[in-house]
Amino acid sequence: MRRRTPAFIILVALVSLPWTGKAEGPFIATLQIHGTRRVLELETRAGQPFDAARVERDVRRLWSTGWFEDIQVATDDLPHGVQITFSVTEKPRLYLRDVRFEPGGERIHVEMAKGASIDRVAAARLAAKLRQELVEQGYAEARVESEIVPADFRRADLWLRVKRGELYEFDEIRFAGESGLRSGELRKPLASIRPRQILPALRPFWGGWKWRAPYSRTRLQAAVEKLRSLYLSRGYFDARIDVADTQVVKGKVVVTLRIDSGPRYNIARWEMVAGGTPPWRVSFAEDDILGQSFCRCLHQAREESEKRGEFGFTTWMEIMPADTTAVDGKSEVQSPRTPSSVNATIRIEPGPVYRVGRIEFRGHRVVSDSTLRKALVLQEGDLFDARRLRRSLARLNRIAPLQGVDPSEVRFEPRADRGLVNLTIPVKERPRGSWALSGPLGPLGAFGPLRYSMGSRLPAVGRGPLELSTYYASFSLAGWPTALAGIAGFGSSFAWGAVAALERPHVPGQRWTSGILCAPQLGWRGTVAGYGLAQLNEVTRTVLGTDALPAPALSIPVAWRTRGARPPILIGVLQCPAPKPRLAWLRSVATAALDSAATLLRTGHLL
Repeated sequence: MRRRTPAFIILVALVSLPWTGKAEGPFIATLQIHGTRRVLELETRAGQPFDAARVERDVRRLWSTGWFEDIQVATDDLPHGVQITFSVTEKPRLYLRDVRFEPGGERIHVEMAKGASIDRVAAARLAAKLRQELVEQGYAEARVESEIVPADFRRADLWLRVKRGELYEFDEIRFAGESGLRSGELRKPLASIRPRQILPALRPFWGGWKWRAPYSRTRLQAAVEKLRSLYLSRGYFDARIDVADTQVVKGKVVVTLRIDSGPRYNIARWEMVAGGTPPWRVSFAEDDILGQSFCRCLHQAREESEKRGEFGFTTWMEIMPADTTAVDGKSEVQSPRTPSSVNATIRIEPGPVYRVGRIEFRGHRVVSDSTLRKALVLQEGDLFDARRLRRSLARLNRIAPLQGVDPSEVRFEPRADRGLVNLTIPVKERPRGSWALSGPLGPLGAFGPLRYSMGSRLPAVGRGPLELSTYYASFSLAGWPTALAGIAGFGSSFAWGAVAALERPHVPGQRWTSGILCAPQLGWRGTVAGYGLAQLNEVTRTVLGTDALPAPALSIPVAWRTRGARPPILIGVLQCPAPKPRLAWLRSVATAALDSAATLLRTGHLL
């Protein structure tokens, strides 16, 4: 295959004047920009003294944008100063035709739609992002190079040359030093990187099967921070944890962590102050002084703050020797205490009260804006309640044409002068067609009917209940294995049935006009029964509280305050995981049972 490499003309001209080395040169009388209609932000401005260094920074900044293929700067003497002219030549705008990989067997998801504007900077950023994803997958030596190859008029192909390199995996986590805790306790925070035995070994014939996490420095650092949080929760405020050694043998990484726990402190006095409210009191377990009860109290405080519409909940913790106390941010000496005793103060800033300003969606082309807005339970003008926002995001994730919403990508724009916070919610849409091999209780339907289905979303036409982009046309084959067919009462032979259907899955905010499956093979009884179960499923989700995203974890900076007015020293971050709902397993079982009942009813009526 023959590829053409475009030739880029790169020219940056700066005119050096005799006065550029002086402290203050002639004033800039006029500043002109030729060759573009873009609004350029320059340090060089009319009315300022001429500064060659400032002009050079402007040229470098313009070049780094990737918008131009030629930048020239000219100066002309005027009676009352100098005139500076920036002459730029914009690159021809190209649009993405296709993304190609080299080698051709690479299959990496690229978040760049066909038809999007593409240039050298965008291609380099995409290549850097893909490389980082490969590094997180364990390919520490991965390389990704990008090249834009023009295809036809204003269209180009993006070539990505990928070299993964060797795959590295965590094989063993070792400990050295005085840990102060049992090894079993140390392994719990490291569950994300610690190998797990899936199948036992049969020595000397088979070494078993272990699940190993891909190695990356980011993953290792996150695990170390969790381990450091464990020591803080147990009262080891002087604990030091470092990566002492990393050994690699045939792609298997053995990490040695050196731990110096230091003394264990007892909390002599503890208080939590939240915005002028009276101090709260919390009891501590003997082996977990800043554990479950402490985190539960903070989560309750955040929940109360969210109910009041307060935006920007923050909290931090200060530790100081028990023979001192803090008054107005300074330390005062009190009666001596045991050296291993400390006072702890938790300070909470709930933030100001905000209302929801403007809500915008980005990234949707098929699903209408009105359908997305109907799924929200947090509307414009309401108090900003983060709990209702999490429920709204969970409802958006259940719209079938959408791939999902990442809560971390939601952008907040607070307007303190108006008491409003604007929200921008990015959404991603699924491909139009799909296929699946599934069953009601497992991916292969081992305990129920096997089902192979192909479906396609209808075109984006209509509004409300008649919005065709929320409908799917599908064809399915469902069958019962011989033994299960006899138990279910369908005879001893392998029973098969075909279903051609028009389905509108549940759309949040449109309960009664969604959850419909119309298929001639099911008859009116199967259609009505399936619709009833779909509505019962939604009621069950609401009652059990499974229709909302869990609250995020809390990270509490912990600082050590010594005697005197010196600022506190940050010693670590205490991580409070998100609280788990009560009887979470029962909620999941109930939801799965209803889904299975709907599938069994439909396929059973068919067969």
